[in-house]
Amino acid sequence: MRFTVALALALCGCPSSRDGGASGTPQGTAPAVSSAPALPPLGVSGNVVASAAPQPEADKIVPLAPGEALTADVGEGDSFGVELLFELRLLRAPAAPTHLGALPAMVTAAQSAHAGVIRASVAGSRARMRFGAHAFAIDEGYELRGDRGRGGAILVLPGNAYRVVPNGALRSLLNDRRVDVMPLAASQVAQLGASTHLGRATVRTRISTAWGTLDLDQIAPPGAPRAAPRSDARSDAGETGEALDGGEALCRTLLELIASNRALGGAPCAEAMIPVRAEIGYATGGGLLLEVTSLREGTIARSDVAFPPPSSFASRAPVPDGKFAFATGDALLTLRAKGDPASLELSNKTPTPKLAVIDGVSLGVLAGGAERAVALRASRYVIEWRTPLGEIVERAAEVDVPGKASVAQWVPPPLSSASPIASARNGP
Repeated sequence: MRFTVALALALCGCPSSRDGGASGTPQGTAPAVSSAPALPPLGVSGNVVASAAPQPEADKIVPLAPGEALTADVGEGDSFGVELLFELRLLRAPAAPTHLGALPAMVTAAQSAHAGVIRASVAGSRARMRFGAHAFAIDEGYELRGDRGRGGAILVLPGNAYRVVPNGALRSLLNDRRVDVMPLAASQVAQLGASTHLGRATVRTRISTAWGTLDLDQIAPPGAPRAAPRSDARSDAGETGEALDGGEALCRTLLELIASNRALGGAPCAEAMIPVRAEIGYATGGGLLLEVTSLREGTIARSDVAFPPPSSFASRAPVPDGKFAFATGDALLTLRAKGDPASLELSNKTPTPKLAVIDGVSLGVLAGGAERAVALRASRYVIEWRTPLGEIVERAAEVDVPGKASVAQWVPPPLSSASPIASARNGP
């Protein structure tokens, strides 16, 4: 009997426990092969789709618990690291309506003027994302910090307080300023190949979930030298030999934007890679592009990426109401060549924040129940309302300026009934 089983295994090519079948590559996962010789493997190869389950590396990550108070991080001295400037742009936005007199070149310039900004720092095993204007439903100056060994992140609030953002709560935070945990979805991962970004070799990976698709470009971090003169910016990293693996925490944060369960660990997030571009297309809505426009290597104060910041304290208080930056200046007046300046009054009649988009230009986030006025030239425009992440997009419509535009909470119609009396009670 034992001989028969061994012969069958040999004929079918199935691995036995002696060949490492019990402890080798998980079923459905391709062997790790690098598409670029200079870059490390990501756990997937070619266009082969990886297993939907997180990789075994997730065992080393300890999830953050809601309300958890973390040990104080002194964070003294400097560390070698990388600073990244991300620009946030809308995808799948309405095209410039040339039939209404829109000037495509001016629309492009206005889109650049109102792009969101996020400054990221990676040093040691830590990562920090500092939000600028027009970045989701988060106010300028707020920070999101991550650690390679912990699942989730912390949101650093004004007043030296921080809130734990456990895995699954990031989308509700960026959309609604609430720390509510939602389920993560099974993921498919495929490596698309090599490219370049800012003159550096990149590896592009596609992560797909029921929520959408994320094309992620990553670079290998610069190797910190083991010996360097004291005057060199890398001297601390050279003397201590501190690894630069905080890009893994930044990568897992980006994966949560499509609710990927790979945010819990495993490929494509690797300790030896740093994300520089993330293109997101949501299954039922719009899209986002987070792209690094500048990159700097050098010393970073450890206190800047401390997890948590020195002298900070844990808080369970709700995230304060937003003071959202809104479009101002003359950029919007250039969208039309003719017409006197006029006002468009915007109103958000829903209880949650909404993003207003005019002719494909992001005006900013409007809080639930809030009203704002924006200066445009008297003409007709195309307006679109989105959730701050772009997961849900309202149908675009034309609006006259001067005038008003509002978004209301969608109310589903009552179910139809065969009973005339029930139909009369339900209403039309």
